[in-house]
Amino acid sequence: MKKLGLLALLFPMMVNAADWTPVVKYWETGDWKEKDFNISEITANMVDFDEKKKGFYLTKKGKTSNFEWVPLPYRKDLLPTNFKSETSKNYPEYPDLISYSAELVIPFKNATLYGLPIKYYKKYYWIEDNISGSTENIIFGPLTTKQYTQLKNKKFKSFNASCFETQATVELDDKTGDVKLSLTQGCD
Repeated sequence: MKKLGLLALLFPMMVNAADWTPVVKYWETGDWKEKDFNISEITANMVDFDEKKKGFYLTKKGKTSNFEWVPLPYRKDLLPTNFKSETSKNYPEYPDLISYSAELVIPFKNATLYGLPIKYYKKYYWIEDNISGSTENIIFGPLTTKQYTQLKNKKFKSFNASCFETQATVELDDKTGDVKLSLTQGCD
């Protein structure tokens, strides 16, 4: 019992860290309508779009960064958000075509997914020519070859949610050594 107390003193933050595996379960099962809290709900109503405001913007809820809608213990793992939005004309041959994009980054402290440490969650939003979509990314720090292979071999199911098909992928960033687990979805 003394050893457990000593460990809690030495690693107080790790004691409070949440295992985020249950909140990405729908990426594995393909059932995005699961009743339990899922990772997409972290960013629900934090970002909105208004063409008059020139694109994506953080809502009042997004600016607070207190995550009161996120259940404990997950809320304790979330740090204040970073947000950037961009409007551009990417195609000179189509001068009326405007592209809108935004990136919302939520850093984590001490959280794990599949037993691996998570650095941050990033959601990328885009609209171009009346087609919209988003990509959710869970970024891990550098992993061992064994950990990377274990994550890469994880089975994720694609699924249809209203008007889009989604697919989860695992990628290694050769420059940083970070590993990215992504879920991409789009809609016409």
